[in-house]
Amino acid sequence: MSKKDKSRRDKKKDKRKFQSSKLKERLKKGQERSSGRQKNIFSEGQDIATWRPKDGSHIIDIIPYYAGKYDSIVGEGDPTYSYEYWVHTNVGPNDSWYLCNTEMFNKPCPICEHRQKLREDGADEEVWKKLFPKRRNLYNIVCFDRGEEDKGVRVWDVSFHYFEKHVMALSKKPGRGGKADKSIDFADPYEGKSINFTIEPAKGKDDFPKFLGHAFDDRDYEIDDDVLDDAVVLDEITHLPTYEEVSTAYWGENGPDKKRGKKKRDVDEDESDNKLEELIDEVDDMDDMDDLEDFIEEHDLDVKIKKKDDEDDVKKIIGKALAEKYPEKDDDNDEDEITKKDIKKMDFDDLEDLIDDKDLDIDIDEFDEDDDDDLKKLKKEVIEEMDL
Repeated sequence: MSKKDKSRRDKKKDKRKFQSSKLKERLKKGQERSSGRQKNIFSEGQDIATWRPKDGSHIIDIIPYYAGKYDSIVGEGDPTYSYEYWVHTNVGPNDSWYLCNTEMFNKPCPICEHRQKLREDGADEEVWKKLFPKRRNLYNIVCFDRGEEDKGVRVWDVSFHYFEKHVMALSKKPGRGGKADKSIDFADPYEGKSINFTIEPAKGKDDFPKFLGHAFDDRDYEIDDDVLDDAVVLDEITHLPTYEEVSTAYWGENGPDKKRGKKKRDVDEDESDNKLEELIDEVDDMDDMDDLEDFIEEHDLDVKIKKKDDEDDVKKIIGKALAEKYPEKDDDNDEDEITKKDIKKMDFDDLEDLIDDKDLDIDIDEFDEDDDDDLKKLKKEVIEEMDL
C-alpha cells in the first residue's frame, strides 16, 4: 500500500471516529429530550439523580438540608426539608417549564399578566384558568422500596397536592384537654419519621394518578452524616428565568407589546394593585373550605376561622386581610375614582348604590342578591358599563 493510500485510510478512520462520537452525543441529547428532561425547572448541565416513583406502595425518608439564597420561604443557611415553587408548565412550542416570578419573588410575570388581561376581556374561564401557575415541591429523599435503598439520595419533584398537602396535615398532632397542637418533625435526622404512601394509576387518558394512604412510620435509626452531606441545595439547582426569557417563550420572538399596546415596565408601577386584584379573584373562585384554608396558610394571612363561619364568611375575612397586606396607593387626583378592585370588593347593596349614583344602564332587578353567581355577573357588568 502506498503512503498516499495509507494516509487516505487513516483520515477515513479518524472521520468515522469523529462522526461516531458526535452521533453518540446527539443520541444522548435525543434520549434526554424524549424522556421529558427539559420539562422541569433545573438549570442546564445539572447532573441530578432523580426519583420517579412507579405505581404501588412506597416508603421514603425526607432528607433535610440548608437552604440556598433563592428559597422564597426560608432564609439562606436556614435548615429546611423542601423547596416549594410555583411553575408555568407547557410554555411555548417545546412545552417548557418556567418558574412564576410573580408567585415566587413578587416580580412581573408575562403569563400572569396575560391571564389577567384575558379575564378582564371576558374570555372563557377554561382559557385563563389554565394559565395559573402550578404549586410543586422538590425533596431530597432516600427510597426504601426493594432494590432502591442503595441508590442513595435522589431528588423528587412532585405536585403539592399529591404529597406536601397530605404530609402537612399528618404533621399537626391535636393537643388534648385544650392544650396547644403539637408538630411532628418528620424530617428531623435523629427523631424523624419515614413516610408511607401508595400511588394508584390513572384509569384513563383523561384521568390522573392518585396518591393515597400517607402515613408516618417510626424509625429505629438516625440519618447518617454521609447521607445528609449528599443532600442537594434544591433552590440552587433551579433555573431563574428573566421576564424577557419567559415572554419570548410564551409569545414568540415578536413579543406581546405591539399587540397589546402596553409597556412591560408599566407593570412595576401597579404591581401591588394587580397582586391584590388577582388574589381576590382567586379567592372568589374557591368553593371548598380546605382550599380557602390552604390559601390563608400559603399567603401567611392573619385570619382566624370560627366554627360557625361558612365559605362566604371566610372569603370576606380573607378579602379584608388581603386589603391590609396589599394597601391601595394613595392618589390625590383620584380620590373619588372607582376602580375595578373597589367593585370586586362590593356587596350587592354597594353595587346598587353605585348603579344609581353613576346612572348606569343596568337593570338591578335581573340579579338575585342571594346568588353568588349573579353577584359575580353584576360586578362584571358594572365594570364593563364603567369601561374599566
